[in-house]
Amino acid sequence: MNTPTTPQTCDLIIKNGFVITVDPERHVYRSGALAILGNEIAAVGTEKEVLGAWRADRTVDAHGGIIHPGFIDPHVHIVHGSCRGIFGTTATPTATPVSFADWKADVTPDDEHIATQLAALEMLRNGFTCFVEPGTVFDGDAVASAAEAAGATVVEAHFHEFKPIGVSGFVVITESHLAIHTWPEHHYAAVDIFTCGQVLQPERAAQELVKRLECKSSTMFEVKRGFVLPPDNEIGSQ
Repeated sequence: MNTPTTPQTCDLIIKNGFVITVDPERHVYRSGALAILGNEIAAVGTEKEVLGAWRADRTVDAHGGIIHPGFIDPHVHIVHGSCRGIFGTTATPTATPVSFADWKADVTPDDEHIATQLAALEMLRNGFTCFVEPGTVFDGDAVASAAEAAGATVVEAHFHEFKPIGVSGFVVITESHLAIHTWPEHHYAAVDIFTCGQVLQPERAAQELVKRLECKSSTMFEVKRGFVLPPDNEIGSQ
């Protein structure tokens, strides 16, 4: 880094750290420091360079600890951590008064906000500053605001609304995924429910969709993974 003649002011300086960077040269500073201004890293370099170029009201001594860029969790169901230990696993199902599907269906925006705060704090304590939610939240704004308030970054995309009408959505779940594509102009929607294990009941999910979409008629087919079944494997019509 270039050292200015007049020191600049920042909010925080972290000194005496083993700094690992991700710049093009992959610099590593055995006696390094960082200058932080607001929510951004203003400078990275040797301790001598940073302390010579910056002044801060608060300085933290890393005591030789490693300072590295935040880790990224590329697939985390951010709200599901709040039901840890309540439900049995697929391998060892347990009888509980409420199923996972029931619990998930009743999650509110406030629930998602609080669960995200807890999960984000846990991730930050372990060096994760960014995560990707694969599309299992109901209220994206509640999750994003909680993550940002905790200092993390959330990347999320799962539903697309077409103009003037129509929606396509893809929801990744622990048991696999669900997808829906709608053609309102033809009063038609196609839904795929892919599952594995014994916990999730796809028929129940399909029936709930039929109810919520107020379908006048519906048809369901079951297709086993890895097998091509003939068209006469229709399992239900209304």
